[in-house]
Formats: sequence, structure tokens, C-alpha cells
Amino acid sequence: MGAKDNINKVLEIKKALDKLGKKDPDCFTLLTDLSKIPVNKDSSTNDKVKKKAKILIKDWMNEMNKPVSKKEEQKEEETPNVQPNFELTAPLPIRNSKGIYVFEDRKEFKPNKSPKEVLQAGSFGGTYFRPIYSSVTKLKYGSEKVLNIKTQVASPIYDASKNKYKVKCGGSLEMWEESGWIKEQDPYGWFQWYCRTSFSPDDDRQIDRWSKCCGEKGRWKNNLITKIYKAAVKYDNAVVSPVIRQVLLHWGYELTEEDYKKRVKTDQMKSVYFIFHLYLIHLHASIKKDINLAGIFPIDGIEGWQGGRACLPAVEMALKDVNEINSLLPGYNLKLYMDDSECDSGKGAAVLYDLLYNKPQKVILLAGCSTVCTTVAEAAKMWNLVTICYGASSPALSNRQGSDARIIVGLFYAKAARRVLCEIYKQKLFGPKYVWFYIGWYEDDWFMKQKYLDEDNINCTIIQMAEAAEGHFSTESLMKNQDTSLKTISGNTVADFEYKLNLKLMQIAKYERDVKYGIMPEGYLEAPLAYDAVWAIALALNQTMERLAQQGKTIEDYNYDNNKIAKIILEEIADVKFTGISGEVAFSEKTGDRIAWTKVEQLQKGKYEVVGFYDQKTDNLTWLIPKYGMYGGRTDRVIWSSKKIPQDRTIVKMKLMKLNLYLYISMIAVSTFGIIFAISLIIFNFKYSHRRIIQHSHPSCNNLMLVGVIFCLLATIPIGLDGRYVSPKLFPLACGSGTWLLTLGFSLAYGAMFSKIWRVHRLTAKHKDLGETIKTVVIPWKLWAAVGFLMLIDLIILTVWSIVDPLQREVRNFSPLPSPNPEEDVVIQPQLEHCKSKHHHVWLGIMYTYKGLQLILGLFLSYEIRSVKVKQINDTRLVGMSIYNVVVLCMITAPVTLVIGDQQNASFAFVSLANVFCCFLSMALIFVPKIHFIHQHAHDPREKEDDEKKNTAEQELKYKNILKENEDLQKKIADRDQKINCLRKRITEKKSEQEAAAKAVGASAITANNNSCRLRPLASNVKLIDTSGSSVSELDRQESLKGITVYRGIMPTDGRPAPSALVVSTDEPVESLSLTRY
Repeated sequence: MGAKDNINKVLEIKKALDKLGKKDPDCFTLLTDLSKIPVNKDSSTNDKVKKKAKILIKDWMNEMNKPVSKKEEQKEEETPNVQPNFELTAPLPIRNSKGIYVFEDRKEFKPNKSPKEVLQAGSFGGTYFRPIYSSVTKLKYGSEKVLNIKTQVASPIYDASKNKYKVKCGGSLEMWEESGWIKEQDPYGWFQWYCRTSFSPDDDRQIDRWSKCCGEKGRWKNNLITKIYKAAVKYDNAVVSPVIRQVLLHWGYELTEEDYKKRVKTDQMKSVYFIFHLYLIHLHASIKKDINLAGIFPIDGIEGWQGGRACLPAVEMALKDVNEINSLLPGYNLKLYMDDSECDSGKGAAVLYDLLYNKPQKVILLAGCSTVCTTVAEAAKMWNLVTICYGASSPALSNRQGSDARIIVGLFYAKAARRVLCEIYKQKLFGPKYVWFYIGWYEDDWFMKQKYLDEDNINCTIIQMAEAAEGHFSTESLMKNQDTSLKTISGNTVADFEYKLNLKLMQIAKYERDVKYGIMPEGYLEAPLAYDAVWAIALALNQTMERLAQQGKTIEDYNYDNNKIAKIILEEIADVKFTGISGEVAFSEKTGDRIAWTKVEQLQKGKYEVVGFYDQKTDNLTWLIPKYGMYGGRTDRVIWSSKKIPQDRTIVKMKLMKLNLYLYISMIAVSTFGIIFAISLIIFNFKYSHRRIIQHSHPSCNNLMLVGVIFCLLATIPIGLDGRYVSPKLFPLACGSGTWLLTLGFSLAYGAMFSKIWRVHRLTAKHKDLGETIKTVVIPWKLWAAVGFLMLIDLIILTVWSIVDPLQREVRNFSPLPSPNPEEDVVIQPQLEHCKSKHHHVWLGIMYTYKGLQLILGLFLSYEIRSVKVKQINDTRLVGMSIYNVVVLCMITAPVTLVIGDQQNASFAFVSLANVFCCFLSMALIFVPKIHFIHQHAHDPREKEDDEKKNTAEQELKYKNILKENEDLQKKIADRDQKINCLRKRITEKKSEQEAAAKAVGASAITANNNSCRLRPLASNVKLIDTSGSSVSELDRQESLKGITVYRGIMPTDGRPAPSALVVSTDEPVESLSLTRY
């Protein structure tokens, strides 16, 4: 008893003494109690207590030793203890063998405790027969003449510890008087009436009161029996309703085994409670189907957390409560199939296998112990089995991302935590740079007892362990609803739940004794979580059944292959929200963790202090205000060893990687020179446009190419811009302009060269098919149209790209680098700016595909016309060489830049050099020969104007007509020569036949024509000419044939010409000679 309690005790006794009288005999009892209060130097250091107690005892002892005066004696005699007047008419009761008092005229009155036994057992807080003043009789009553049991009967102060069941019950005397229950006969109340040895006129009322309390139909007696029956414990188990037991004892009754059994076996109890209840259970079982749950509980074992010892009874309670609600899971009961994992992950996996492969099929898995939950949760998803872990705190169960932090979270059980703490001391991982978090369910002295260190073979001292542990934090979820009077979804308050759980644990033999003494089995604190887990399952399944009903399915359609129903169950569990025994129950949509309040404590000078609370639902961390006079004026209760808040991680300084300034300036200088050179070439084209070497190279196409070169070289400027010159807001615009310039410039420059090659290839193929020489005039607008078509495709792609998926600034982080200053707790985080869109690779693929096909086609056409010379396009071969160079450089640059994109200097240098080389080589190959030729031939006579040799369209047509007419004439001459030769040959062969033909009469005329002969009668005016031996010249022969028809035939014996005769007729002039064979 402390000093403060001593003072209160003294003052309380003083008040009681003041109410009594100075000479009241009960003062001795009070003084005796007062003398027991420790007031010596050894037991109390409060001087006020010593003085008050000693003075009080001294004064009252002196007062008691004084002789009583006659006036006081007379006054005392005038106010004696009043006893009511009544006659003794009834015999004394007889106590039977069962301990019940039998009254002959009041057989319904059956108390089993005498007044003496009631008081001896401990009743009324030891105050029943204390001196009182009755407001009913207006008299004072003292207990000295009735009973002299000072400490148990007549104490002026109510002391619940004096009662048998150590609880306080009943109302005050004033309350009973105001309610009208106190009569003049018995100013103390019912028990005073009971103490009398014979009855009085008030017997009927008092016995009726007793019957309503303790009789066969007594409310309090039957209430106690019902509670004992429901709790399924022995009749004398004082844990069940100790207050009711004390009330019954005050009424002279204590429950016996016989009365308990008699009441339980009555017809009313059988029909109303027991039989009817069993009938309902049987009826429900015959109608309802089971939804089977798998349960893995850590009950036995020597390692880890054996929380299933208290959590399993809580789960069984929840299943019973859920199944009794017909509106929840209509037509179904939840049924649990469980096994023990011993908080061992290997054993847990084996248990899971057995539960899954043994019928019936399970719908949801309920498990505890973090190590087991981590294992079975990973395995259960392969069977589409949703897992709920009621007592797990492992971060591996959720989706977590690590970060560079100085905060170290230790998630292990107490034995492992002690080993880790010793290693922390050895590795010096404590102090101002480190903040440790431990699980909050350890005992407060989990590392401070040598017993623990010896059992775990830890070679660190308690001092070393305390040094390493000092300042660490512990977090623990609040596992009970803080509003203990609030009814939860089950209809129970927290107090109701704990009461029922205690009763259920007492039914288990190995826990009964411990629970009686307040020693709860492991897992008792987490039991509300297990209880609410079952309710969460029930509510989620109830919603799942409704969704399945809309699809024409039931929960019975679920199997281990049906991931659709499993997904619905998981979604419904994520949506569960209710008020449970453990508080507000809800689950995180992202991680599946339980959303609850968490208490944060810090070890300060060897003692845990609550420093804050975290509300996961609102993501709010509340630090408690410091206690008055503590924590040195800080705003919270947290104490830091370095007197300042440590860095929760290494400070990371962002450093933007910038392009080498000298490289950028040099590339811009080269590009500027190229732009100036291109502009100079455009001027050169216009100045010498009258020269044939410029005219035949299509200067308009060359100018387009030069404009494209300027665009490409201008693109070097925005490509090299970075955060040093452009703000993040304008960066997408800058890099986007580089893309537009480079793309359009490529289409102009390469497109102009490609159009030339394409036109030459078409002309070559056309005239090659006709077998003609290429002399067609090339029309410029067709070349421009080809370039315009390529530009149009680029504009469409770039416009759609900019609208649908615009380029944005993207910052990429690289591996951190150490700070130049080793004393700083800082690392350098290099960052590189990129200009990318959301689907950047898709757009690059489209652009590279289109440009790649263009490059390949240009390469093919250049190869095809490598040996063709066209007067109208005189630089075809040079353009082809330029295309070769562009294709090679582009094919190398495109993939290389994708690989080295994160190397800023190398990437910029590669792209810029490839761009510069393409532009300079193209300009050099196409224009340097022209410049050289004009410089060497300032006045070339071959380039004078010649009207006769102008290659106009009219001259071309006239020339072709002359060629055709010449060919026709040559064919006619050849035909004439052939005919003449034929005649010469015939004349020579048949000259010998002329004589015979001449003599023959009536010979047939022969006309030779095309080696065919026909016969006709010989005219009478025919002359025979002998040609044998004549020496006529060839010219004479030709002249002589004019107007002559030659006949050839054979003269038969019947007067026709002989075969060798040659008949010549001069009657008819003939322009041509024809021979006809008959």
C-alpha cells in the first residue's frame, strides 16, 4: 500500500468514526484497522500519514479510556437498540440430508445456507450488521448484541474482497429503503428476517421474494444455470457469473449439483432449449449444404508462433455465429477442415497438400504464422485458392518495393530477435545512422533477462543487448476494437467475445487451470483477428453467391481449375468492410493487407513508450504530444541519439548529364560551314544555268537536294540541346523540331537524287524494250512530283505522330556515383534527358521501315543503271555514288544509335558525323565535277548555240521520218537487184535453147515470173533471136529488156514449142520483166 492509499484509508476511517459516536463499541474495530496501517519509518516516508494516524489513534484511545458520565449513560439508555415485538409461533426448521432447510408450513422455502454459513462464506462485503440508522423506523441499530463478527459482519466499509466470489453486488441500504422493500420489523432487510429463528407476519412477502430469486422458478437461479449450461462447464465453476452466485448466497442459497442437473433435465429445458435446439440443428443440416474451408493453424511445435492455440477456438466461435444467421449464406454452412502446421513452412506445405488432395474440395484457405502463410499463399494460387492469413505480418505477403534506406525492419520471433540483436551489437549496426523496427508483440523484457540469453546460447551481455536495442521502434496492430461497448457485426461486444472465448478455453483441459489464473494461451491477443477473418470470408462468399446467381451459377461450380470464380471471391474479399471485434475490417486493394490502426512504441532508457499511432485507412501517422516536463521541448515523444532526426536514407543529388560543349560547338561549326557551302552551290546553279552541263543535270532537282542538305545540317542544333539551354517545358518542342528537320531534310535531299535515278531507270527500261536509243526529253515536273510524294508521306507520319503520341521529356536514372566528399552521406544520381513518346519504338519502326525501303530501292536502281549514260541527265553515275554512300551510312547509324542511346556524347557525335558525311559527300560528288568543268572550260565551242543541231521535238520527229523513208527505199532497191540477178541467171542457163525454140512452130509462149511458168499460144509476129555467141554488154542487155516479154517453153512434137526455145515478143512494151511457168 502506497502513501497515498494510506492517507485515503485514514480519512475514510475518520469519517466512519465521526458518524458513530465517541463511545460506540465498534470504534474499537475501526481503531484496530487503523492501527494496522504502516506508519513507521521503514514502511512509509510520508510524514503526514504518520502524524495523522498517530494523533488519531492517541486521541481516540484517550477518549475511550475516559469514564462514562451519568448523563451519557442515561442518554445511551434512552436510545437503546430497538427490537420489534412479535410472537414465536412456528417450530424451528429442520435440515435434511441434502443440506436443505425444511419449514413445515413453508415447503416452497428451501434455503441451503444458514445465516451463519452465509456470513462465514463471505457476504455483503462484511457490512450487513454494521451500526445503521433506519429511515423507516427512525431508530439506530447496533450489531453488538446480535453478532460480534467485527471484520466480516459489522464493518462500516464495504470490502468486496471479503465476499466469497470477490465481487461487489447488491444496492445500498438507502436504495432499498427508497424502493419500499424495507419494513419496520427488519430494518436491515431480508437477511435480518432470515436470521430470526421463527417466522413473523412478514413471512409471505419475504418468502415470495426469495422464491423469485432462488426458488424453482427463481430468475437469478435459472439465469445462472442457463449460463453454466451454455458455457458447458461444471456447476461450481466460479468463472461463470460470480456476481449472480454472490447474490444467491446473500439470499441463503448456493447452487448444488443436484439442483443444476434437475433443472437441466426438466421437460421445459428439454423441449424449449435442448431438444428444440437439436431439432433446428438437424433441420438446418438436412437442408443446408457445406462450404468447406481449409485451415492451417500453428498449435504445437517448439519454434515460431503457436498462436493457433487461442485462434482456433475463436475461429470455431465465429463459424458457429455465422452459421446461426440464416440470412447470411442462405442454404449453406461454413465447415472447417484443419490441421497443425507447428509454424513450420515445410510442415505447412505438407499439410496444404493433404488438405487439397483429400475430399471434400475447399473454397478458401485460412492460415496463421507468417512463415507458413508466405509458403502456402504462393502454393495455393496454383490451385486458384484464395488465402486469408489472420496472424501474418511478413512483408513477402504483399507487393513491396525496396529502397535505399537506413531504416531496418526486423520481422522475426523473439528467439531469433535476440540473436539478431547480439549480432547488431557486434557489427555496430546501431547508433545515430540506423533506425531499427521490431515486431511489437514481444514481452517488454524480451532481451533483458539472463535466462533468455542462456537458453538461446547468446554470447552478449544484457548491457550490450540493451545498448544495441536502445532507441529502436516497435509496431503492433491494435487487435481489439477500442470501443469496448460497441456491438460488432456478430452482435457481440469486445467484452462478450472475451467472456465467451475464456469459457471456450476453459473447456480445454490443458488450458483450464491457466485461464483461471489469468494465464492465456499463445495467440490470445490475435484471436480477434482470427474471429473476424471468418466473418470476412462469410461476407465475401455471400456477395460471391449473389454475383454467381446473376450468371446462372452457384458456389458449388467452384473447383481448383475455375479461376473465374476464384477471381470473384478475391474481388469480394477486397471489398469487405465491417466493424469487427478487432476493429474496422477492410483490406487494401493493392496489397491485400488488413487496414488497421498500428501503435508505434520506442525503447527509451530501457522502457517502451508509446510515441504515435498510424491509421492505414487514411494513411495518417499521428505523433503523440510530449509529456509535460519531458523530451526537452520537442514536438513529439521520439528521442534520437544524435539529438536530431537521422537521415532515413542516403541523400541523393540529381546531376543532369550534359553534352560536351566542345563537341557541340564543333559539330555546329561544321554544320554551319556545310549550310554556307550548300547556299553557295544554289547560287552557282543559278549563275551558270545557261551552261549545258548545268542544264543537263536538272538544276531544279539539285536545288531541292541542297535545300534538304540545309535542313539536315540545321537539325544538328536542336538534336544537341539539353537542360542546360532549354527548360523542361520547352524541351519536347526543341527535340521535336530536330526530328522534323532531319526527316524532311532527308526526304528533300535523298528524294531529289532518288527521283533522278528512278526517271533514268524508267527511260532505260522503256527504250530497251523498243530497241531504241535514249533521246527522250526529261520533263522536270515529273521529278518534282516524285520528291513531293515522298515529302507528303513524311508530313502525314510526323503530323499523326505529333497529334496522337507527342514527344515528351523523359529522364532516365543511371547507377549512383559516390560523392567526391567521403564525409558527406551523399551519392550522385546521374540523369539523362531523352525525347520520347509513349509508343516511341512503334513510331521509329514505322519511320525506319519506310526510309529503309526507300534506301534499298534507291540502291537497287543505282545498281541497275550503273553503266547507262543519258545525255539529258548527265550526272546519273555521280548521283548513284551519292546514294551508295547515304545508304551505307544510314544502315550503320540507325542501329548503332539505338544501342548507344544512353551515351550522350557518343550518340550525338555518331548522328552528327553521319549527317555531315552524307551531306558533304553528296554535295561534293554531284557539284565538284561541274565546278571543275566550268572552271576548265570557260568558253567551250561545243556548247555554242547551233540552230541546226538543236534537239527540239520537231527536229527529232523529222529526223525519225527521214530515217524511215531511207529504210523503205533501201528495201525497194534490194528487191530490184534480186529480180535482175534472177533474170541474168536464167538467160545464161537457157541460151542454148533459143535456137530450138525459134524453129518450133506453134510453140507455146512462156513467161517467166517468180520461178513459175504458164503456156500460151505463140503470136505470128515473133522473131527468133539467136543469142549464142553474142557479146552484148550488161548495159545493152538492160536497155534491150525494156518493152520485151520473154517466153519460155518446150516445143512438143504436135507443133508446140520445144523446151529449149526462148520466145521474145516485141508487140507489147513492158516496164518490168516477169517469168511465168506453165
